Amino acid sequence: MGFGTIVRQAVCLGLSFLCIGAAGLNDDSDSNSATRTGTIILDVRGFRNGDGKARVAVFSNKDGFPSDNEKARFLMIQAIIDSACSVRFLDIPYGNYAVSLFHDENNNGKLDTTWYGLPKEGIGISSNAQSRYGPPSFEDARFALTADSLKLDIQIRYLR
Repeated sequence: MGFGTIVRQAVCLGLSFLCIGAAGLNDDSDSNSATRTGTIILDVRGFRNGDGKARVAVFSNKDGFPSDNEKARFLMIQAIIDSACSVRFLDIPYGNYAVSLFHDENNNGKLDTTWYGLPKEGIGISSNAQSRYGPPSFEDARFALTADSLKLDIQIRYLR
């Protein structure tokens, strides 16, 4: 075996280790929280009947929270069974969120209110946040998704 052959083999072997090492740099197992995802599981109780659907919105910031579902990051409509429903949001990037939902009893796609703005249908907020004047803030309802799975219990409230 000549000197040139030995050099070529050494270079090929070195390049192989370099490629293997570079492939390890793309391993996402220890990547930052911006690329990791988890599941948000909502256990919602207290519906006064099984009419209509539960309309659930997940917000990633205060913009639009809690009532402007067009600004929500994730939306879901769920059937109500035995005064409860369970909702799963899959593959949600780690971060801070807040949930708002309402019992759309007449299934018209909107939260019905009185002439002065009080909800006629049941409402629920993550952290079961409440406010005396107006809706709860995003900060009061906020939670952090930092694990593969997070379960939240939400109680529906009827103000009227």
